[in-house]
Amino acid sequence: MGLEGERILREGSIGVYSPRALGQPTGPLYLTALSVGLFGSTIWAVRAVSALIGTITVGVFYLMLRRHAGGTESEKRVVALLGAAFLATSQWHLHYSRIGFPLISWPLCALLMIWGALEAAKHKQARWWCVAGVLTGLGIYSYNAHIMCMLALGAWMLFFVARERETPIARRLGWLLAFISSVIVTAMPMLLYAFNPSNGYFKHSQAVSIFTAPNSGWAELHRFGSKFGYLSARYIDVWNNLGFNSRIDSVDGIGVVPPVPAMMMLLAALGLLWGWKSKRGNLIQISLFFAIIMPIGPTITIEGLNRRVFAIAPLLAFLAAVGIIAIYRWAQRRTWKGVFKREKTPVGQVPSVVVGCLVLLFIGITGQNLYNCFVISLPSDSVKWTYGQEMVAVCRYLNTLPPDAHVYFYSRRWSKNYETRVFLARDVHIEDRSTQFGDSGDFSLELDDAKQQVYFVLVNEYQLKLPELEKLYPRSQIVKGLPTPVGNPTFIAVHPY
Repeated sequence: MGLEGERILREGSIGVYSPRALGQPTGPLYLTALSVGLFGSTIWAVRAVSALIGTITVGVFYLMLRRHAGGTESEKRVVALLGAAFLATSQWHLHYSRIGFPLISWPLCALLMIWGALEAAKHKQARWWCVAGVLTGLGIYSYNAHIMCMLALGAWMLFFVARERETPIARRLGWLLAFISSVIVTAMPMLLYAFNPSNGYFKHSQAVSIFTAPNSGWAELHRFGSKFGYLSARYIDVWNNLGFNSRIDSVDGIGVVPPVPAMMMLLAALGLLWGWKSKRGNLIQISLFFAIIMPIGPTITIEGLNRRVFAIAPLLAFLAAVGIIAIYRWAQRRTWKGVFKREKTPVGQVPSVVVGCLVLLFIGITGQNLYNCFVISLPSDSVKWTYGQEMVAVCRYLNTLPPDAHVYFYSRRWSKNYETRVFLARDVHIEDRSTQFGDSGDFSLELDDAKQQVYFVLVNEYQLKLPELEKLYPRSQIVKGLPTPVGNPTFIAVHPY
């Protein structure tokens, strides 16, 4: 994001799609360009955009629920507060709003799209269906998997139109035409880019699709039953990964613990069932369509299970809030025998003990989310490995060297062309000397006499070469980076003179 932000500052518009990171839409990158232009080429400048978008998402979510959560005004107010709090403290949301990924913009685009659809259903006017279409089409510039959001919302709109039997069919078809045409017009720049064969837009999807990716196992299945069972197992695994038995994602670091606590998942399921049964409004219906359709994306792709369903995070928070309302309403319909008194609590009143339990349930879920994020996940070795703790330490050290320094870089994991190094320490003269990336093809600890200010920088197992360097250059100055969680230095730098 930082490098593309700099390219935008240099060139202006870079189009609708970036080839970096297997390819991604450029919408959020223009915000990154603004941040980098204001605050410089720093980690903070890149991540500040994600944090800002994540914060805005919570505010938009609250406002949408205040208007469209369903139920009485007091219920809308409570659901909006609970839902916004569930989202704001969600480990899922916290993680992606603190890293330099454009993914965090996707839930915001999904919420705006859903809000537009809810307004269209409320007003039943063609212009609102056009607004919904524009907001739906704009999401395609946030994340590749937005196509699943479009399918989920499109399915609900067909459902809604089919149920509006009191409205003439010609008018209903006009709504759909206004929506679809607005989506196409808004998404046209991306469509033109995608269907230009020279751009290679579909290489990303082909690389991650189970139908085309090598070793996915799909090619070995020949019968319908085996294919159906394979897809069903993967679909179930998406939900299992989200709430119960997660797997670490080596790309974004999510999954040290499940992104959604099991209790929150069960509470959301209760909210969905009760909301649908009690006809709590269109947002419940949309949530059901999203819950059914969104997991299809990660089902038919490899890796990235949490990323490709992330747009559903606000809806799970909404459903969990409705689940608390469902328990409260159930308690209102019962006659409760006093816990500390003999008198019974009449129907319509909820004992303070039940209210206290609901408060504790809310605190327990939000507290678990915060604990999972800041105590277990973010400080974990897996996350630090994913985000290149050693490479960041190397870049900070490189920026302290004199202008005429020449660095011999040794790492089995990164080359000098790694994006983090290019973004954070671009002005350093650096040469790969590792076996994996060496410029000359051979590992060497020899000095080039033409280069006077030479620094050997050793990362990973190349730190074991320190005794050899000390033997070759006994007057060396040695600098060691801060220790990693396992005790090894993040890097070792050796200056021979």
